[in-house]
Amino acid sequence: MNRRTQTFLALIFGITLSGIALYTVFQWAGWEELRAALSDLEPQFLIIAILIFIVSMFTRAACWHLLLGKEVRFFRVVAVLNEGYLLNNVLPWRLGEVGKAVIMGSQDDMSILRALSTMFVEKTYDLFFALALLFGLLPTVVGFEAGWTSYVVIVILFIGILVFLWIAVRRAKKPN
Repeated sequence: MNRRTQTFLALIFGITLSGIALYTVFQWAGWEELRAALSDLEPQFLIIAILIFIVSMFTRAACWHLLLGKEVRFFRVVAVLNEGYLLNNVLPWRLGEVGKAVIMGSQDDMSILRALSTMFVEKTYDLFFALALLFGLLPTVVGFEAGWTSYVVIVILFIGILVFLWIAVRRAKKPN
């Protein structure tokens, strides 16, 4: 079986599986509840939410693509990223993250360990930003009337994190 036939069969399988899953969910949830929920939805907010989701997905893929290097195509990274999201929804304990590394390492000229190391860098980056948000918004959460100072703290922390990451990348690229 050639590659084009395999791709076509995989696409048909995916569409069929998605259709069965949607049918099952709609039978379980009921059409009336869905119709009532969708009638309360304002279309402009749905469009904005979809655009934000797409931009964030491609931004994450672009960041991971930069970490992986040029030998992996960008749309391959997007596909593996989405496969990882699927695995995270199906498997416990966020094993989809390990699944992303296995998928990327097994199908491309890359080791699983290299894919895992880039994911470690990505998760460290996410942790820094989460901590910046935590410390920046902490005064607001505990009830202080911080006002604009919280936003200034968040911006300063973000800039500090970006400078730290830029220095780390520059040091890694310097020859010994």
